[in-house]
Amino acid sequence: MQLPAAVCVIPPFPQTAWESSNVILQTILLEQSNHLSLGDCLWEMRTEAIARPLEINETEKVMRVAIKDILEQVQKTKDLLSNVAADEVSLEAKIEKRKAELERSQKRLQTLQSVRPAFMDEYEKIEEELQKQYSCYLEKFRNLAYLEQQLDDQHRMEQERFEITNPFRAIMQRKQRPQMQTDNSVPLNRGLKG
Repeated sequence: MQLPAAVCVIPPFPQTAWESSNVILQTILLEQSNHLSLGDCLWEMRTEAIARPLEINETEKVMRVAIKDILEQVQKTKDLLSNVAADEVSLEAKIEKRKAELERSQKRLQTLQSVRPAFMDEYEKIEEELQKQYSCYLEKFRNLAYLEQQLDDQHRMEQERFEITNPFRAIMQRKQRPQMQTDNSVPLNRGLKG
């Protein structure tokens, strides 16, 4: 039996909630308008499907396949559970082993911390001496830096004085040149008798 043409019309797929509510409303109104013929048609289809005889062989075949699949799943689950149990045992053994290693390491650490090395006294003396030498070095370095700064300041001041007095010297030298030339022209006969 075929459905009426009105029932076979499939509305477009709704994009929004508003469209989907609109499609549902249209479908309900269509069913109500075709109530007698549509209702009879759907009822006949349901009755036909229910009344159809089941094929026992086909049903048994499907059931056997389903039972086989379920048994395989059960076996896989059992295997996983046995693997989990084995993994749990191996993990517990590893945890115990790590705990024992941790305890040994902690005991060793405590003994190493409690024992003072033989060279520790000498090391501490050398460290104190090094600290004294370093403080002495810092003091000498600061003094040296201070003295170098003072020397640079002194040189700078002398240079400034020289630059200030240099023009005066040039003037004095120019004045002294004529006198020196006159002094050089007069023979010096002091102490020489001829």
